[in-house]
Amino acid sequence: MARRDKDEEKEVAQPAGITMGKLMIVMIPVMLLTIGASAGISYYLFSGVAANGAAEAVAEVEVIEDPTPIYLQVGKILVNVDYQGDIRYIQGDVQLMFHHQESADIAERDMPVIVNELNTLFARQQFGEMRSVEGKEKLRRSSLAAINRVLKFPGESGVQDVYFTSFNLQ
Repeated sequence: MARRDKDEEKEVAQPAGITMGKLMIVMIPVMLLTIGASAGISYYLFSGVAANGAAEAVAEVEVIEDPTPIYLQVGKILVNVDYQGDIRYIQGDVQLMFHHQESADIAERDMPVIVNELNTLFARQQFGEMRSVEGKEKLRRSSLAAINRVLKFPGESGVQDVYFTSFNLQ
């Protein structure tokens, strides 16, 4: 009877689940994958592959044109308009902003065309609309589009912005 109790104790003492051999079979591949991944990441970071990619990204940023603005004075535009049977005046001192010297040179050469276009554009405005900020902003955007259209500037190479350094209504 004593012998039987010892056999039962031995059976209870043995683990029924994961053994050390099964644990090693799972842990060794996991450890090898972890070591391999860390070695690969270290190689990538320290070999210069990442540095070359960063250098290419910096080179792409340097390709962007110099953002230093170039301003060109158009001068005063003065037109008369009819407002409720009276003659009124719209006067604006206009400046153009460029980012490309070639475009500024073309605009300076063709300044009579720009002044004519702005005179025509200002003369078509409704005097009542020009009294509001929205009306002046609309005229500024229209001036930008008209100048780029008349000078046939493609895309981003033309006039970047139009500024009214003074604007008077009488």
